[in-house]
Amino acid sequence: MKFMKRIISGILSIGSSLGVMGSMISALWLESEGAAMEETAGMIALVVVILGIALISVVTTLVLMVVYMIHAAKNKRDGWAVSLCVFNIFVIPFYWYRYIRSEDRPRQTN
Repeated sequence: MKFMKRIISGILSIGSSLGVMGSMISALWLESEGAAMEETAGMIALVVVILGIALISVVTTLVLMVVYMIHAAKNKRDGWAVSLCVFNIFVIPFYWYRYIRSEDRPRQTN
């Protein structure tokens, strides 16, 4: 993989996981504070923004999961492929860091 593709996939890996978790936390906060707040245009806009971030993050996570599962299958990493299916938003950044980030680097031998 080229250097820029590795960097972009890393940013997307970390960003999509943070986006999904952040939108979940924001939704929980809105649920707890929603009764005290009035339904205003600002509140509705905030919900729309949170849902938009969640949607973009989920779609990005699904695309990265498919790409990384193909990469894991080509390199015979069956355990990682199963982990990517089951725990995807938590495993995707670690898979990127472990395998994608250092893919084309020469190995040092001692």
